Amino acid sequence: MERNNTYKISVRDKDYKASNNKSFNIKEINKSDLRNVVKKNNYSLITWKSNTRKAENFQYAAGCVIDIDNGLTIEKAQERLKRKQLNHFIVTSKRHTKESNRFHILIFFNYPVYCSSTYEQIIRDVAEVFPESDKSVFDPARFIFGSPDDCEIHEYWNAEDFDVSSYQGLWDRGTELLYKDENKIELSEKMDKTPIFCPFHEDNEPSAFVDYSGENYFIYCSACGQTFWMYENREEWLARKCKNLYSYGPDVFEFSIIGDSFAFNKIGRGKFHILTDTDSSKSLKDEAWSYLVKNKHISQICTINYIGDIEAEVSYYESDLSNGTFTVHHKALPSKLEDNAYIENYLEDRFGDYRDFIKQWLAVYCYTNYKKLPTLVFSGGRGCGKSSFAEIIAKIYPGLYCRWSGSKENFTHEAEKKFLLVEENPGDKVSQYKALKDYAGAEDATVRKLFKDPYLVRNNMNMCILSNESIPVFVRSEEIPTDSWNNQFFVYEFPELEGRPDAQIQKKILERLGHYIRTELKTVFNGLDLKGVRYSIDVPITEYEEALFSNNKTEADYEVEDIVNELVDEYRSSSFSFQQYKTFVDNGFLPSEWIKEKHSYKSGLVIKNLKKRKYLEGNSVRYQVGHFRKSCYVMTDKLKGLLEEETE
Repeated sequence: MERNNTYKISVRDKDYKASNNKSFNIKEINKSDLRNVVKKNNYSLITWKSNTRKAENFQYAAGCVIDIDNGLTIEKAQERLKRKQLNHFIVTSKRHTKESNRFHILIFFNYPVYCSSTYEQIIRDVAEVFPESDKSVFDPARFIFGSPDDCEIHEYWNAEDFDVSSYQGLWDRGTELLYKDENKIELSEKMDKTPIFCPFHEDNEPSAFVDYSGENYFIYCSACGQTFWMYENREEWLARKCKNLYSYGPDVFEFSIIGDSFAFNKIGRGKFHILTDTDSSKSLKDEAWSYLVKNKHISQICTINYIGDIEAEVSYYESDLSNGTFTVHHKALPSKLEDNAYIENYLEDRFGDYRDFIKQWLAVYCYTNYKKLPTLVFSGGRGCGKSSFAEIIAKIYPGLYCRWSGSKENFTHEAEKKFLLVEENPGDKVSQYKALKDYAGAEDATVRKLFKDPYLVRNNMNMCILSNESIPVFVRSEEIPTDSWNNQFFVYEFPELEGRPDAQIQKKILERLGHYIRTELKTVFNGLDLKGVRYSIDVPITEYEEALFSNNKTEADYEVEDIVNELVDEYRSSSFSFQQYKTFVDNGFLPSEWIKEKHSYKSGLVIKNLKKRKYLEGNSVRYQVGHFRKSCYVMTDKLKGLLEEETE
C-alpha cells in the first residue's frame, strides 16, 4: 500500500438488509475509485481476518468513518476538517435531505492501524471534532451501507491524511509480521533486529526490523523513517509511561536516578503530558491524569531511605505509597581485576597492625545499612595517603558520598549520604563535636534543601575526618573511651610513604577493589558477630586516640566555647533581646551586662577565662554608643574576626 495514493478497504455488493452483511472482501482502490465504490457497495475502512465481520476478527483499519445523522451541515463539517488540515471524502446517505443533512465522512490514516484498541482510541479522538456523530462508529465491526446513485459527494485531497504516528501501539501481538522468507515471526525478548517486511507500507524487500527494547517490542522501518511500538494494555502502557512520575499534593513530581544521584522535582501538568506522550488529545490527557492520581498519589513524602546495595547491578528506587516511603538502592563499584593480594599489601603498608580492623570496617560499610560504625579520624603529613584512602572509600558507593563541612548548617544535604568526608579539619570546633555526637546517635535525620520541603531519612551516615593538625578533632577529654566495644573514634596517624609515591595507586586499588569486596570482604563480613558492640565492631583505642583526648581542652575551654557560640548565634540572629547590645558589639565592645545575664553566678570566672583565651582585654569601663552608656570589655581582633566570619 502506497500511502496517500491507494487504500485497502472491505467491500460487498450494496444490500440494505443488515443480516446479509457478514462477509466482506478486501479491495485495493485508488482515490478516484471511491465515488463508484460508495455507490455500488456496502463498505468499511476496516479489514477483518477471514473476511468475516466481527470485532474480534479486526485485522487493521485504513481509516475511519464518521456518521452524521442530524445537527450538522456538510458546509460546517468541511470547515472543521479544513481547519484541522485533513484530507476527507464526504458522501450523503440514503436519508439525506437539504433540510436535514445526513452524511458519512471518510478520513484515511497515514499508516494502517493493526490494533483494535488503538483504533478505538483514534476514532474517539476524531469524534471529538464531531460530537454530533453516531457513537456506533467506535465499533471495530462497523460497516457503512452504500449511498444512492444520486448522492452528493464532496472530496478534498490538498491537506494530509490523519497522522496516527503519535499513537503508541499501532500493532499488537496478533499482527502478522513476515520474515524475509515470508514466514511469520514469533516474538521473543531475545530478538536482535530481526529483518521483516514492513507492515505499514507495501514492502517489496524487508526494509524494517523488529526488536525488543527491554520494556516493549518495536518495529523500525528505514523506508518509513519511523519507529512503531507494539500496543500494550492501556493500564500497562500508562504504568510504564508514569513509571517515575507521582501525584503529590496538587502537583506532579518526577523521581529519577541520573548516574548515581537520586532526585525528585516538581514538574508542570503540561510537561507531564509531554513526558508521557499523552498530549495528543483531551481524552488521553484525562485518562493519564486519572491514572496518575488513582495509582501514583503520595499524600506525604515521609521518609526517603538511601542504602548501598552490593547486589544491585544498576541503581534503582522502590516506593511504598501507603506510608510515603522511598528506598533508593545504590550500586557499588564494579568488579574489574582479580588481585586481592595487591590490596592486602596496600592495607598492610598503610595500616600495619590495624589492617584487620580496617577490613572489618570496610566489610560492615559494604554489606550493611543503618549499622553504626566508628568515625574515622586520620592525620599525618601531606602525601602520606590519608586522602587517597578516604577517596577510595567514597568511590565504593559514589552516589552515597559527599564532602562535608563537619558542622550542621541550614541545609543538610549530607543527611542523604552514607559516607561523609571532612577534609583539612581545623580540629578546634566544639560545634563539630556536637554534630558528630548527634549524627552518630540519631536514628533519623532531616534533609533540608533550597526550595524543597524538609523530609526525613533513616540515618545511614558514616564519617571520616582528615587533618594535618596535631589535634585533628575536638573531643572532651573526660570522655576518653575505656573499652573497645564502646569507642566512637578510630584515630590513626598515617606513616610517611617509603620511596617515591605511586601516582596511580588509587586507580590501581579501585580496579581491584570491586572483586576484593565481593570475595575477601564478604568472607570477613560473614565471620563477624555484630551483637554486643555499640559501633558494630571492636574499635581499638590507639595511642593516637589516647593522645587526642589527653591533649584536648579543659572544662573551662568548653565554657568559653559555649559562651562565644551563644554570642555568635545571638549576634547573627539579631534577636529582639539582643538589640540593646548589638550597637556596642558592632563598635567592638561586649557589655558585661550580657555576660551576667548568661552566667550570673560565675560571671567573674567567665570573664577571666575569656581574657585568658584572648577574646577580651582590659577592665570593665563605661562606654557610650549613641544615646546609651554601658559597662563593657573591649573585644579582641580574635573575637571580632570570629563574629565577622560567622556573619559573612
